[in-house]
Parts: sequence; structure tokens; C-alpha cells
Amino acid sequence: MPHINKETNISMLQKITYSIIATFILLGSLSAQTENDDVDFIKGTFLGKTLPARDFVTEFDFSTIDTNQYFEIKNFKARYRTSPVERNLYPRLDALWQANESVQTQKIPQSSLLHSFNGIGFTGVQPPDPCVAASNEYVVQMINGSGGAKYKVWNKIGGSLSGSLNFDNLFSGYSGLGDPIVLFDQLANRWFLSEFSSGGKLLVAVSETNDPLGSYFTYVFSTPSFPDYPKYSVWHDAYYCTANENSSSIYAFQRDSMLVGGQANLIRKVVGNLSGFGFQTLTPVNFEGTTPTTSPATFWRHVDDEAHYPGQADPFSDWVEYWKFVPDFTTPSNSSFLGPNTITVSDFDSDLNGYFAFSAIKQPNTSTKLDPLREVFMNRMNYRNFGLFESLVACHVTDVNGSDWAGMRWYEFRKTDTTNWTLYQEGTYAPDSDSRWMGAIDINANGSICLAYSVSSTSTYPSLRYTGRNVNDAPGVMTLTEQVIVAGGGSNNANRYGDYAAMSVDPADDSTFWFTGEYNPTSTWSTRIAHIQLDDTCNGLTAITNFAGQINCPDDSTASVSIHAIGGPTGSYMYSGDSSIFQTSNIIMNLPPGNHVVYVKDGACLAQVSVTVNGPDSFIVDQTVIDLKCFDGQDGKIIVNASGGTPPLEFSTDNTNWSTSSSINSLSAGFYTIYVKDSRGCTTQKDSVEIVEPDQIIITDSIVPASSSTTADGMVFLTVTGGTPVYSYSKDSLNFQAPNIFTNLMAGFYTFYVVDANNCTGKLTDVDLYSVSVNELFSDENLVVFPNPTTGEFSIKIGQEIMRNGAEITVRDVTGKLIFTTVLDANSSEYTQRIDLSTNAKGVYFVGIKSNNESKTIKVILE
Repeated sequence: MPHINKETNISMLQKITYSIIATFILLGSLSAQTENDDVDFIKGTFLGKTLPARDFVTEFDFSTIDTNQYFEIKNFKARYRTSPVERNLYPRLDALWQANESVQTQKIPQSSLLHSFNGIGFTGVQPPDPCVAASNEYVVQMINGSGGAKYKVWNKIGGSLSGSLNFDNLFSGYSGLGDPIVLFDQLANRWFLSEFSSGGKLLVAVSETNDPLGSYFTYVFSTPSFPDYPKYSVWHDAYYCTANENSSSIYAFQRDSMLVGGQANLIRKVVGNLSGFGFQTLTPVNFEGTTPTTSPATFWRHVDDEAHYPGQADPFSDWVEYWKFVPDFTTPSNSSFLGPNTITVSDFDSDLNGYFAFSAIKQPNTSTKLDPLREVFMNRMNYRNFGLFESLVACHVTDVNGSDWAGMRWYEFRKTDTTNWTLYQEGTYAPDSDSRWMGAIDINANGSICLAYSVSSTSTYPSLRYTGRNVNDAPGVMTLTEQVIVAGGGSNNANRYGDYAAMSVDPADDSTFWFTGEYNPTSTWSTRIAHIQLDDTCNGLTAITNFAGQINCPDDSTASVSIHAIGGPTGSYMYSGDSSIFQTSNIIMNLPPGNHVVYVKDGACLAQVSVTVNGPDSFIVDQTVIDLKCFDGQDGKIIVNASGGTPPLEFSTDNTNWSTSSSINSLSAGFYTIYVKDSRGCTTQKDSVEIVEPDQIIITDSIVPASSSTTADGMVFLTVTGGTPVYSYSKDSLNFQAPNIFTNLMAGFYTFYVVDANNCTGKLTDVDLYSVSVNELFSDENLVVFPNPTTGEFSIKIGQEIMRNGAEITVRDVTGKLIFTTVLDANSSEYTQRIDLSTNAKGVYFVGIKSNNESKTIKVILE
């Protein structure tokens, strides 16, 4: 995606003139599209067959390169913007993060770097967009150049068979702009090379033979919108391409005609864009191997809901989408295009310095950060048919901890003839604090997976490394300790990096991997080509499983699983359901529904395979309890939240009377057992579900007697326990008040009422508010309170007449709250009680004296 930002290269700007053709754009959407949707049919231009490339294609002149100047491959579709910088609202540590220490506990495959040599060097552009493919005899690399794509051919031991050739020379009258792709079509034993060109064109060359330096059939295809970031794949019914256009576009090329040099056309489909990214494209799946498939070609993208749907994001999961495409070049309107199909994956984080920035990956000794290219599944998604199942692998960058620490998220998806694609395993590889990104991944005929990528940090110059795993290693883990392809020696002088790498499996052995990527020996980049071997002494021993048997209830154990072994050194298989007892029969019996691990052994080799026994989900029973509002009520309720079994579900608390309503009402306090029954009669229960009642409302009183039978100066203080505060009080059951004190009462018998917060009631009857008269017992000589008013302390002088019978002294505030109380034993001496109210609020207090069943209340004023 070139962007020229040097004024000294104005001639290049003049050369790159764009006349983007906008004939029409089909509107896409995120809803499912069917074979009835319209298609865009585009006729290609066949330029003819070239002379052998070795005879006429000019080599690139590296002597013209000024390493202090560079062209930047243009950002054609506005992928970058500086403001605003949207961020992930839910940053968290990646749940799949594979730390360095976890690798040490796994089986570690053997690895060999068979060859590692420099590819095409710095061509004066940023970024180089390196890609590579291998045939039985040759290795071909393509990268960006200042005047279009360059390609070079090596033999299988790294010997150069050509210089760096100008791809444009295969296309008389057309100037390429870059974003090259090279593929080897293993089904036809041919080479496929392409780049985009000005005017919204794709330049495509298909070799006449398996010789990459021989003749090519060349084509030019004009597209409705500029086909930025084109990525290609080989499939049995077409060559396919995806592009970053106004909508994410998919092209099917008429492969059978292109292989024989005939007229070839395109069928184009589009899908709706995702919000949150400026860069929109899918990634096609590339066929590798020798076992053909009837499955349709598919096109994939990852969906980070924090980026695309932040208002409804689930911080614990994301998903991927894919579309199926079956083109009909005879009657294009009969082409089938179905999707999106969705697969849930573990949450990942696309926020690397936001969702739009071209700079996120740190380098040593510079403020220049490198482009993370967060938006796509990386080139290439590779496919392989293992017979009993089909597999494809994919990778992309993710922020491991929410702080711009880049790691490689990788996946393996699988399907069979009777199933859609499903997630088989996934992982996030980030074994130390360096960032890893710009990856490429592939799977070989043994099921071993190799993952290679760029590495950089404030202490590590941009370098290339790889890891891997064998098919029978623990799922979700890259078990190979990280290996170095080439170490960097300088920081890149521009932020644009990549924009992609590439990996393919060598068709000569269907086992070893060829990878190319960008690294920095100095401040200007170079490219590296690596030939990688992952040794698998167990020859890809694995298995797939099928289960049989009717599962009626979640706790049934009636399923049988058949294990179909694949690979292995001898083919003499033994089988087990527990890894300890092995048998010659490949049937494992008496399994309940759920996820299980079964085992196949071939000699010393052991493989474990996950299997899901389909059946009713296990019952899960939870409940919401609504307790009683009032003591001894019957308004309790249990709302059952149940799942599992075979709906519809029924509910009971006695295992006899059943209801389809999940709300069980009119219950009294106590413990209950919840029973759940499904439509097949399968049951489960949850014991000891308690409904609680509040304590009974209990009212106690304290009185201040009226001074005489005709004086309305009596008081009653009420104290309440139980029920649910707050309380209201009444002496007539009609008029309620918040204070718990009743004043100005005449002597007599009263009934008081209390209502709590739940409208529960309590009643206190026959409250005797008696009257007392001042008599000799409480004469001024026998009872003196002084000083009154007081500023804090006061004394109660009690004479001998009162003390002969003993006395009870109480002090209350105006709310009836008891402040002080004491009981004085009987004696014949005068007594003085000192009371300190200095820490209490100023106001009126009531001193009560009770002796010989008579009492008196004296008002004390605290000033």
C-alpha cells in the first residue's frame, strides 16, 4: 500500500497517476447473503504469452538506491488517521496468553532451520510486502520496489537462479504499484504472480509450466474501485482475491482458462464493512496438499466487538466470520455466496495505540514505532485436507495486556464432510516482554503447525523468529521453544512495516515450511527467507472421533465413541478412554454427555483427542428467593432459573405437583427442595432453599405517669424489636406518627399500634398510664434536684423517708431515650446521686424517681 512522502521522488508521483474507475459499487451488509444476490461480472484482458522470463525480464538496479531516501507505499483507502484515538474500554490480560514458563511443561518438538538466507534487499520503498512460495524445484520471492514489484528465483538450497527481476516487464504498457503476491498452485504445478496497478487494475501472470523463469500467460483486470491490499488464494474451482475497497471485495478468477492461456473473467462480491477500522478486507483461504476437496472456498475476518460494537461488547469473547463462495462463470447469476457464518473465539484486543494508528511497536533508541497491522488475518490462511477432516490455520496480532504489548493470536479451525467450520484450538503466543506481530502460519501433512513473525522492543531490533507444535501436543500451546531466524541490528527509519509476510509448505515433502519476512540489519530493512523443519517422530499421529447412542437425560452414560486414527509410525493402534487401559477395539463406551479426552497409541507414540458427546445439557438450577414481608406470612416466592435437559421444563417443591411456571408462590417460611423435570421425564433437584421471615414485631413501653388524675401530662415511650425498620406509631390505629413518644396523656389504659416498612403491624394493649400525686414521700424536703437549670452536672438529694424503701432513678430525653438509670438499695440514710449530662445535647430531660410503688417526674433543663 504505497505512500510517497519524499519531495525528491516527484517523478515517481508523476508516474503513479490514478484514474480509479467507479462504475458501480454493490452495497454489502452484515446480514446473511444468498445465492440470489447480484454479482459483478468483469471481463479480463488477456495480453498473451510472454517470452521466457529469463530471456527478457530486466533486473533491478540496486546501485540506484539511496538508502537515505524511500518511497512509502500509499495508504489508498485511508486506513490511518490520527484523531480521535479510539481505545478499548475493557483492557485485560489475554486469557489465552502463553507465557514462557508454560512452554517448559509441554512436549517440545525438534526443529531445524534447514536454510536461512537473505532475500531481495532494500529497494527504496516502505514497506517491502515480502511473500514467498516453493515448488518441487524452486523458491520464488516477491517484494515491493520503487517502480513496481520485484521477484527473484532460488533453488531449494538457497542458490540464486536469477537477479531481482522487474515484474512490470511481463506487462507491456502497464506499470505496477506493488502489493505483490506469489503462489504455487500445487494442484496444477503452476506459478501465480500478481500486483496492483494504476487505474484500479490487477496484473496477473500464470506460468505456462512449473518453471518460474519460463513463459507466462498475462492478464489485466480492471476493478470498480481501487483494489488495495489484494490477497490471493488457490482453490480447485478458481483463483480468489480479496481487496480493501469501498466495501470489502472478493474476486473469483476463471482459473481453468488462465491455466491454458484463454480468455478469463472475474466474478465480484462484496460484504459490509466493520465500524471502528479504516482498513476493510477479508482474507482468502489457500489450498495446500495433494488431497482434493469439494468444500467451497471461504473468506474470513476477525471481529473484535470492543472495536466494532463498543456499546454492546462482551469483554470475555469475540468471534470470526466467514463467507462461502461457489462461482459460476457460465451463468454468473447462479453463483452461490453464503454468509456470514460466525464462530466464537476467546476475547482479543485490536487496540494497539488505538484502532487506526500506523505506529505501535517499539524499537531501540528511537521514537519511531512500527505499524502493527491489526485489522486482518495475516497472509496467508492455509488449508489442508486430511481426509477424515479438513483443517485451516490463521493468525493475527493482539494486545496481550492492554498496554500495547503485541502478541500472536493463532487458530486452527476444522470441519468434516457433514459439519461447518468450528474452532478446534486457539492460543496467544507472547513468551516474553518483546512484541511479536506481522506473522504467518501454516500446517503440514503431519498436522504440525509453524508460526513465524517479527519481533521488536526497546531492547530488541526488528528481527524474525518462529515457534511451532506437533499435532498430538497439548491443544492451544506452541510447544517449540522460540527459535531465531535472523537477529536485527538496527531500528527501521520509518513506521511502515510489513505489510505482510508469508509462509507455505514445501510440496516436495509436504512437511517443511518456507517463510519470508522483513527484518532490519541496519536502519534500512532487508528480507530473509527461511526453510524450517519441525520433526515429528510420531508421523502426525492423531485421530478424529464420532459418537453414537441415544442420550435422553443429562446424567445418562450410554454414548459410544469411535476413534479413527490417522498417521503414526506403524499403524498398529490401541485405544483408551482414560490413557491407562488400552484395547484393540476403537469403540469407547458408556460416556455421558460433555467434553471428553480419548487416546490412541501407536507403539511409544500417544495422541490425545478431544471429543464432545452431544446430549442434553446438564441441568443447572439456580433461584431467586423472595422472603416473607411479615412474620408468619405466606407471601414467600421462589423463582427458579433452570437450564439443561430437553425443554420445556416443569417445576415443583414436592415432586408431585408440577407447573410450567418457574415462579412458585404463596410459600411460608422454611426450607424447600426445588425439583426440575424436562420433557423426557429427566429430573434434578436442589435442596435446602430457604425462605426467611422477619422477626415478630414486639413492643415494650415505658411511662411517665400523669401528675394527677385530671392532669394531661403523662407520657408513654415505645420500644420496638422485629419487623423491618423504619416504624410508625399510633394510639388509635388511624393516625400514625414517626416519633415513638406520646405526650400530654391523661391517666388511663391505652392500646398502641406499630407499622413497619413492609406495612406489617404490631399491637400493645392495656398500657396502664397511672397518675401519682405529690405526697409527703416526695415532698420538697425529701427530694431536691439542683442546680436546675444546669450547664452539665446536677444532683438529686434523696431524703431518709424515700431511702427507707429504696429507689429507682431514671433520666430520659424528650424522645424517651433512656440516658441514665440506677437502683438504690433501701437504707436509713440520706443519699445524693450526682449525674453528668455535659456530653449530651442541650434541652429538656426528665428525671424519674420511683419508690414504694409511687413515682414522681421532675423536668431538668440542660443549658
